Amino acid sequence: MRQSIPSRTVGPLPPAGRYLLDAKHSTIGFTAWTLGFPVRGRFTEVTGSVDIAEDPGRSQVTARVGGRRRRDPDRGGPSHRERGGSEMSVTLPEELVLVAVDAERRSACPAGSTALSYGLAGAVVTELLLRGAVQVTERGLLAVAGRPTGDELLDDVLLGIRASRPRPVTSWVRALAGRSASLHARLARRLLRAGVLREERRRVLGVLPVRRFAVADQAVLAGLHGRLRAALLGHGTVDSRTASLIGLVAACGLVDGLVTRDERRTARGRAATIAGEELVGVAVSAAIRDAQVAVAAGATAAAVASTTPTSG
Repeated sequence: MRQSIPSRTVGPLPPAGRYLLDAKHSTIGFTAWTLGFPVRGRFTEVTGSVDIAEDPGRSQVTARVGGRRRRDPDRGGPSHRERGGSEMSVTLPEELVLVAVDAERRSACPAGSTALSYGLAGAVVTELLLRGAVQVTERGLLAVAGRPTGDELLDDVLLGIRASRPRPVTSWVRALAGRSASLHARLARRLLRAGVLREERRRVLGVLPVRRFAVADQAVLAGLHGRLRAALLGHGTVDSRTASLIGLVAACGLVDGLVTRDERRTARGRAATIAGEELVGVAVSAAIRDAQVAVAAGATAAAVASTTPTSG
């Protein structure tokens, strides 16, 4: 950026010439609000100079700021190839969106339901737990220093956790559920860019415009369904990510949509068993179960509210 120095000065100016910014002893920071949380940071690359002219009114300041996003080479989770050939890792929240979008197409669950709102919030917290980006303490959930995930959405939430006082897992799930519209929109945009989802626009009764999503990459959906069905109908060991996703899917009431009618009782029982298993250590497993309980509680409360008649 370039800015003229006002002609009014306090005290004498240095001799005319160029003065370079000492980057090692300079800090430029910022504060922004994302998903309702204050996000604070600083630029890691700072250069600049001050040009003092013989006429102070013509002096100038030039500064450049920048930084490189650190990316975690181990993002975890399955991956698929994006349009253009690059590899994209799929997070738990994105997988839950895919399951919900497919269920909505079959009228099994509306993608904008309160159950999904809590589910996405729980999926974000669970993803951070599985990656070791947050840890559970007696005071509540804490961000682990120096552990960004490389995922923009997850890191935004992580910065919010770091900037906030310690709070229980359930409290974070409720807080993020209140901002689920933003979560859902950002996840959908990412999946749209990757070619996994496609957008469909139509009009109800020929008047009201409606926008819906559909799965465009059926191979990704088939792989996801196959993985979940194998866990729900099998008897072997289930990896921690799949087990976490099953707990979230069950809390959102989406298990029945993954199996046939005759398989539902078996799948429900297996989902309950998987949700109670120790996944990745006692503390993290307990925190993930807390997140799933918060999702189920929020979904149940919303369902009760929607079916309770109002007086008057």
